[in-house]
Amino acid sequence: MKFTKFVLLAAAIMACACEKEMPTDTMPEATNNMTRTKTEILSFASVEEMEEQIGILRIMAPEEMAGWYAVQNFESQYDALYRAAEEIDNATTLEEAEAIKTKYSPYFLYNDNPADEEPFNPYLPNEKPDYAYVCNISGEVMIGGEVVNYNTITNVADTHEYQLAHAPMTRSDNITRDNILKRTAGKHKFWAEGRMDQNEIVCIEFTAHKKTIFGWNKCQMSYHIRSGRWLTNDGWRSYSPWFLQFKENTPDGAWTKKIPSHTFVPVGRPKYNQTGVMNFRIYSKGTGPESEGNLTLYYTSTKE
Repeated sequence: MKFTKFVLLAAAIMACACEKEMPTDTMPEATNNMTRTKTEILSFASVEEMEEQIGILRIMAPEEMAGWYAVQNFESQYDALYRAAEEIDNATTLEEAEAIKTKYSPYFLYNDNPADEEPFNPYLPNEKPDYAYVCNISGEVMIGGEVVNYNTITNVADTHEYQLAHAPMTRSDNITRDNILKRTAGKHKFWAEGRMDQNEIVCIEFTAHKKTIFGWNKCQMSYHIRSGRWLTNDGWRSYSPWFLQFKENTPDGAWTKKIPSHTFVPVGRPKYNQTGVMNFRIYSKGTGPESEGNLTLYYTSTKE
């Protein structure tokens, strides 16, 4: 899928990504017909078709994505993951939390190392995390008439989120061109990580954890984003609508809406055979402005 197609789609659906942007009409709420049979699995003609749909979903605003799933009458693996995390948040006793973990253990991985203090935080066993947008709770999707299961991870330590969460903490201000910012303050953590997909669209992926009475758990969070020491170099072929609105209308920064972990915010695409560099200052509502840090995106294009 070409970047121009992403731009046209994103122009309609990313306008409400930040609270300082102009409000848009909300998508009509999908009809919730309780008698309708739940769609157990999504079907695509090919992996390429599936990845194209994933690319569209990744740049959707949360309410737009929820509307798409409602029309399909489908719960994605990501949504099921957050259902498991939210049920732990709502638990009031250890026995209740243990029962929830038992219920979801056939579908998600859990970290039983007591030193990590996160025995009830569900981890995605999917070897391709982006595919969780279209897989069902069991990690399945139908490709060309055949069911494919992408749940090949059996050890929580092999998941990307675990490696991200348990890597040594660094101050990104002291490291340039690392494509990642990590901060911990009190009972909150967040990560802002640069990602470039197969179409060379560069995004920022946001992840947040909070500490509850049952330990650390993934959560939804809002983020404050402003330009850093400099905003970009001249190595970019094009920018996303979100980035253009941010650059033109929010010189002092902007708050995102509350978004789930693994939400992608697209920023642009580098020029062929050149390196695009972009710089932001970011903190989460949970960590507060005193934990603001520097995220430098640094990506080189290899596609014409």
